[in-house]
Amino acid sequence: MIPSFPALCRTLFHPHLLCLAGLTALSAVRPATAQCATTWLPEPAIPPGVSGANGRVSASLLWDPDGAGPRDAVLVLGGDFTHAGGVQYAKIVTYDLASGEWSSLGSGMDHAVWALATAPNGDLVAGGEFTHAGGVPANYVARWDGTSWSNLGTGTNGQVFALTCHAGQVVAGGRFITAGGVAVNNVAKWNGANWTALNAGLNGEVRALTVDGADLVAGGGFTAAGGVAANNIAKWDGANWTSLGSGLNGFVHALTTWNGRVVAGGGFTSAGGVPAYRIAQWSNATWSPIGQGFNHTISVVYALTTWNGALAAGGVLATSTQWNAVLGWNGVSWGGFNGISGSTSDYVRTITPVGTDLIAAGIYPNSRFNNVMRWNAGTWKPLRVERFSAASGSAPAGVKALTTLRNGTTVAGGQFSSDGAVPLTRVAQRADGSLTWRTMGSGMNDTVLAVAGLPNGHAVAGGDFTAAGGAASTSYIAEWNGAAWSSLGGGMDNQVATLLTLADGSLVAGGRFNTAGAVSAARIAVWNNGWSALGIGMNDDVLALAQEPDGNRDLIAGGRFITAGIALARKVARWRGGAWLPMGAGFNGDVTALAALAGGRVIAAGRFTGSGSVPMNRVALWNGSAWSPLGSGLNGDASAIWILPNEDVVVAGSFSMAGAVSAAGIARWDGTSWSAFGAGVNGAARALRGSPDGDLEVGGDFNLAGSLANTYVARLSPTCRATVVPHGAGCQSSGGNNLYAPLNRPWVGSVFQSRGTQLPTQALVAVATGVDTISLPLTALLPPSQPGCNLLVSLELVEFAMTNTGTLDTPLFIPNVRELAGVVLHRQLILLELQVLNTSSNALTLTAGIF
Repeated sequence: MIPSFPALCRTLFHPHLLCLAGLTALSAVRPATAQCATTWLPEPAIPPGVSGANGRVSASLLWDPDGAGPRDAVLVLGGDFTHAGGVQYAKIVTYDLASGEWSSLGSGMDHAVWALATAPNGDLVAGGEFTHAGGVPANYVARWDGTSWSNLGTGTNGQVFALTCHAGQVVAGGRFITAGGVAVNNVAKWNGANWTALNAGLNGEVRALTVDGADLVAGGGFTAAGGVAANNIAKWDGANWTSLGSGLNGFVHALTTWNGRVVAGGGFTSAGGVPAYRIAQWSNATWSPIGQGFNHTISVVYALTTWNGALAAGGVLATSTQWNAVLGWNGVSWGGFNGISGSTSDYVRTITPVGTDLIAAGIYPNSRFNNVMRWNAGTWKPLRVERFSAASGSAPAGVKALTTLRNGTTVAGGQFSSDGAVPLTRVAQRADGSLTWRTMGSGMNDTVLAVAGLPNGHAVAGGDFTAAGGAASTSYIAEWNGAAWSSLGGGMDNQVATLLTLADGSLVAGGRFNTAGAVSAARIAVWNNGWSALGIGMNDDVLALAQEPDGNRDLIAGGRFITAGIALARKVARWRGGAWLPMGAGFNGDVTALAALAGGRVIAAGRFTGSGSVPMNRVALWNGSAWSPLGSGLNGDASAIWILPNEDVVVAGSFSMAGAVSAAGIARWDGTSWSAFGAGVNGAARALRGSPDGDLEVGGDFNLAGSLANTYVARLSPTCRATVVPHGAGCQSSGGNNLYAPLNRPWVGSVFQSRGTQLPTQALVAVATGVDTISLPLTALLPPSQPGCNLLVSLELVEFAMTNTGTLDTPLFIPNVRELAGVVLHRQLILLELQVLNTSSNALTLTAGIF
């Protein structure tokens, strides 16, 4: 139940604030809190489950959007699917082979795409069963100019199954009688303005087109071409149709040219009267088989192309001893491609060469491929490069560290590599809002265990590596400036296991080292334009670091050590006043994760089962004087901690139970009890990091997050997000333009921070909060006011403050009440200057969110 506004006013704000209205209007439109769940999001950068398409792919083409321009060619897929790469696309999509990103072509088509071609002017042409493209009427054939879809005249009156270009014109083949109102009979040419017939056309449908020198070759299911007898294949020389011998005794689905020959594939068993099972070649006016062909009764060849000098065929390629979906002919024998199997229900419809790779697609709903697969480096893979796959090395594979840089970029470190075109050797980055991981130079030569961001926006990585991007003196630690790795003060002499950026911008490193640069520093050191020790350090590894957010801002260290400085400090210690101090009785096992909260509280997690004589399984709370358990704890080791905005604790590790609750690798403590979080992962979760958009990123050694196949990294997302949207405009005061901006997001159970800048240096500020937006001239409310200044929010609540610097922070506490999720509030600053005109800022619209 939502409290009344006066009650909420007393709860939200300090007692001295003035409540101007006693409304109950806070129950503004919002979702029911029962719907505010936390869910796993798919990772398009990870292939299983989200790679490929969710339906048949019938056509593929490598198309260059800007011709000779700087952009690389992209792969275009057309078919009868609604999703590709885990994102909704209607029947047609592009895939960037360099970045791994899927993109739409407008709103796509209303029905299936069967054919693709590049027009003479570079536009993309699609044919199929559709009657609309991008919402525009387009009967069975349409053109994409890079921005929008358009029709080709009035199109055809039936399906288009094949497209190519011949003599500078687009040729369409299919099952239609007219094109642009002209009688054409299943094949027609588009000259850029009109459709024209190729004599009398063909008396049956066209399924395949190719160009042989100056001639056009058509294949399908017909018996006559331009009045000339032609069994399922015919040639057009620009003026007349001719047959290719006695043709083929069955349907033709695919055509190409190879080594000066026309190659046909389909469902036939003879060519020119000669046995030729599903594939044949026309050369020197004679038909001949290609090897033994595919003599099983279920066999059909649906796709042909040339690739690296060889001929590649796709379909259901079956003999009495072999059953494949893709095979290559090298001039002597059929083989290659690891013999990927096909079946009567699984087959390849289209194949496209991409450099030394080959893309094959069709009806192939294998859980790894999802109807699209890529031949790369001697094996079949999902189309999307497997961004996080195991790297060589002794450490377990996976993501072991995550951080967010000042610009919102997420950095991941661990023991992973790409096995495709984009090498991500143990370290990777992705921009805020992007789902695509990108390289950070050539990466590291061994495991990355820790990553952190610096105030200048650079990243720092630590671990077991002795070389970062080939830079000198990058043993165990290195700095990334956005373009290259470099040494951080000469590096360390042994492993760096943990990194922490302090409030003052300094960087603390912990690990197994004894020297940092040229400085003696046992297991812990501080970087501030040079390395320095923290006392005499520890007697064993430092594995975790945290800093208190308030008070003394003590540094907390955890690990394997027994002594810190000269103090007996079992596995955990604090640095205060130039000395290491113990924290209670410490623990009987390693501390591998730490998080500090306000008021001197600290959460520790790791491999311990007790503190002194008190049992506490793998996770504990420091209240300022002693450690206490969090319920009955975890039944397995913990590796990472993250504090949610309402101070709930999220712990990740290799456990399966939290308290009495099943929780696979990730669990949540709300201060009273444990609960599962996000349906868990199927392996160890080792890293946690909140992203700028409110998601919680999880890294580890898993390949399933909930029911989603996300390898090594996944995101937990709140369905009730906190948002802030500026609206309206401020006006000019003596200090400037009165800007009002958010510093974070309004999460339930947290303090929403916002800041006014360019304000008067001396003014009384009214911070107005309301449940509605209005537009009332200040001149009517608070004369004398600057013309053009407006009150933009309803006045349910007003707080008064003074500014004498031109900048004012205006915190707003949002109670930890689930029913507040979805509540919308509006905030604005009104500036009252003595003997100066009153002015106003822009407003902020807040929607309270809950994780």
